[in-house]
Amino acid sequence: MRGICLCSGGLDSTLALIKLLDKGNEVVPMFVDYNQWPDEYEEDAFINVVEWCKKTWPSRILEQAKLNLDL
Repeated sequence: MRGICLCSGGLDSTLALIKLLDKGNEVVPMFVDYNQWPDEYEEDAFINVVEWCKKTWPSRILEQAKLNLDL
């Protein structure tokens, strides 16, 4: 199965992403920048999580995405 996992870089979304990948799913991890504070720490954590997942499940991470919202 293919899907998108909305990731904040925190524990809950990281666990959701890992569970999806571990069950054999192909996933596009997505980070949404909605001008939250402090977004740079969350985005750095997201990038680190995705890089680790790419090493562990290289064929299951389809492409990481970032959506910028002007709110």
